[in-house]
Amino acid sequence: MTLFVFDIPQPIPSVSPISEEHLFIRKNTTSLLPQLVSLSEHAKQTLGSIGIERFNEFSQYQKGWKDGYELGEPLSYDSLQTMERFLKQFKRFANLPPSLFFSTSGNLQLAWKTHGGKMIELEFMPNGIAALLPNDDESRFFSDEHLIELIEELESVV
Repeated sequence: MTLFVFDIPQPIPSVSPISEEHLFIRKNTTSLLPQLVSLSEHAKQTLGSIGIERFNEFSQYQKGWKDGYELGEPLSYDSLQTMERFLKQFKRFANLPPSLFFSTSGNLQLAWKTHGGKMIELEFMPNGIAALLPNDDESRFFSDEHLIELIEELESVV
């Protein structure tokens, strides 16, 4: 296994996306400790091959990745950990895996349709989840302590 350690905004070593053979350690922009940037096996199974490819791409984004290098934060390790905690507890996605997106603030996002065709969108933040649920006009924030409440609401609409 090859191990690369780097600080943002130094260039990422020229290698293929994260794979079993390569493990990247990235310094979180809000922390002084290096953090692992990789998906768990459970997350990989949930997201499927397209989600894994998109995560690999997002994990290599550096500060200023959008709109001519003026916008865009690198992947937040804390956002990844929030998504991982959510995926360990929520397992009722519709027939297809959720779609993975990335915000300019460095947060991972999931979106999927319920069996009834209604859209669900989640943004994983360092301290909780912003959720746009089918019956909501605007997104609501669920802190880590209220993750179970979000999951119960999701299970009632999927």
